[in-house]
Amino acid sequence: MISPALATLAGAVVQVAANASEAALRGAQGAFELLLRDDPETQEAAESAPADSSPPDSAAALEKRANDLLEAFREQATARLQAAGISLEAPLVLEADRLGGVRVASGHPQAAAIERIFSEEPELVRMFEAWQDARRAADRQRQAETFERLYALDPTAAQSRQSDSTWLDEQPLRVTLGGSSANAPNDRPSN
Repeated sequence: MISPALATLAGAVVQVAANASEAALRGAQGAFELLLRDDPETQEAAESAPADSSPPDSAAALEKRANDLLEAFREQATARLQAAGISLEAPLVLEADRLGGVRVASGHPQAAAIERIFSEEPELVRMFEAWQDARRAADRQRQAETFERLYALDPTAAQSRQSDSTWLDEQPLRVTLGGSSANAPNDRPSN
């Protein structure tokens, strides 16, 4: 039988190994992409690729998409909540729950009614999820673009910096409706 202390130590070792493997994989992928970019045969293949293959969206394009989705979600959610008689004078902070729904993250006095509306409106939940996905894609693309620029200058430093963060560290994204901060850019992770 394994002692609790040994089990805890083994868990920590596994986490460190997983983080190191993830960082090494990202570094190897970045290095491979840079090598391929400089390879004449790869450049010829890329030039002969079908015209409909498009490069990945830039972080700015993905961020614009996320902002458009956020605005659409805010309009739809505000309209649906007001139609149900929900007061939005006090700010309403929403975030994803662990079951794929939307929950009230603030102490709104009508939190139970609001969560019930979201449980009955799967389209609003899908809009919220689409915004979250777009927001996270924009953030990851921005990180990838930063990594690529840093890697071109100093591969070791870029890999070291990249290993400091992981998608497992992502915090829930929040949206505020109503109140005086209804139009504030608050679509960032909570602390």
